[in-house]
Amino acid sequence: MTWGGVAETERIGSTRLERWSGVGWTTLRVRTTPHSSIGWVVVGAYTSRAELRQVVSIENRDITVAALTYYHDPDEIVLALDAPTLNVRWFGASETAADNSTAFQAAIDAATASWSATDWISRHVFIPGGTYAVADLILKSGVVLAGGASEHTGTRLLGIAGADWVIDTPATRIEKAGVENLSVMGPATYATNAMGGLRIQDGARCKIKNVYFNGFANQAVVMGGIANRIQDVFVQNSVQNRTRVAVIGGIELTGTDHYLLDSEVTVGNSTFTGASDANLYCVAWYINAGTCFISNCIGEISDIGYYFGTLADFGMIANCRADKNYGHGFYMVNGASRLQFSNCLALNNSSDTDNTYDGFHYAGTGGAEIQFDNCRAYSVSTITNKHRYGFYSNESSGTIPSVFNGCRSTGHQTAPVSLNASYGSFFAVQRGGRALAFTDGDTTPSVKPGQVPMENFRTANTGATAITTFDDGIEGQRIFVVTFDTNTTFTQGTTLKLLTGADTVSTNPGAYMFQLRSGVWYQF
Repeated sequence: MTWGGVAETERIGSTRLERWSGVGWTTLRVRTTPHSSIGWVVVGAYTSRAELRQVVSIENRDITVAALTYYHDPDEIVLALDAPTLNVRWFGASETAADNSTAFQAAIDAATASWSATDWISRHVFIPGGTYAVADLILKSGVVLAGGASEHTGTRLLGIAGADWVIDTPATRIEKAGVENLSVMGPATYATNAMGGLRIQDGARCKIKNVYFNGFANQAVVMGGIANRIQDVFVQNSVQNRTRVAVIGGIELTGTDHYLLDSEVTVGNSTFTGASDANLYCVAWYINAGTCFISNCIGEISDIGYYFGTLADFGMIANCRADKNYGHGFYMVNGASRLQFSNCLALNNSSDTDNTYDGFHYAGTGGAEIQFDNCRAYSVSTITNKHRYGFYSNESSGTIPSVFNGCRSTGHQTAPVSLNASYGSFFAVQRGGRALAFTDGDTTPSVKPGQVPMENFRTANTGATAITTFDDGIEGQRIFVVTFDTNTTFTQGTTLKLLTGADTVSTNPGAYMFQLRSGVWYQF
């Protein structure tokens, strides 16, 4: 039987609603243009509660829905065609239930059953405001768990003690899945429960957006795969089990091509006021993935703010901060390479022990090819424990050394920078621009006028001037000196080494380049 008389058609978001008048129907058939992936629909009284029904058939553009039990002789019946949003309460979830895992999983399974890889729009499983106890949910392709309000006050998923994860995924790849607009919380005894928040083992184009994680013995988020996104995520009190034998992060990334945006991670709390141990294993961000884009993020109050593993390469890190970490701010292991940092700040790090850890630290000896542009390490004068070096690199091999451009350190206890003197890494705090004039007649001119070391200089000596060294240089610094006189002599000696091995008289004009290595300026 075909029921017609469509009174009204409207679209709410991506859900198409059809309404009919009538009572006593046992089967509802609608003549309309079906969506290709219909598997479930919502049927019910327009002014009463709705009911989930499975589509029986799609023939000749007719959609037949399973038998409908009407409610109280309703005046209208509502059919949501290809409804991309399911409600966990339709599957039996409630705030009073001790364990909602079965209901949540049924909603996830129903949503993914109506989704195909060719669909652009994921199916949303809506979770109304409230607190729901769950454990080891398996998120699947095409399904987004969506809360009903802000991440702090609206929808909360509370992990049940004994679970491995609040939300997990299959080991095989899933696509276009996600979690948004809710909080994911560990149990009250989170420090002693070996639980994590969310693990996406192998995701493609998955997202975590506007989610708050709090209270886990292990990681808040683990994400692998390709082209996934973390945005507007806030992590507190993760990695509360501090006894570790390897690095663990509040958020951990493997795979490639991820986007990390506008998010903050801390693994510390009022109980932990110092480093876990000398290994510094409990870090905020553990990035062991290639070609990631990281922007406007914070890693703080952890052993290390950002830890870049051996698989971290070709990443772009912009406008990020590492604040008040017990050890280093930004740390790169041997093997991390070709990273590019711009406008990043390491603020008040080495808070566990004075003059021990650095703002930016490359621990390897291989050529990392890392570039730092306009980055800064800073320890304010009022704190007791300050960073050792602003920038540290022990590179000693490879064909392309790391470069530090427009960078600066303030409040360091040992020196602004420490570079391997025998290798080609160089530190030029301000590159390019107009060449600054050395003082007329100065035999040891400063290459750090004011507070900022420079790169380009010029001479204009009116009388004979024998330059024996350049004052205030930073290890690895390169300078470019242009001479506009014939009165200047660069003097071969213990602190100034010329290419000819002998004193060199300037030409007008002339150009000379030097680099500082182990306290000696070498012409190159």
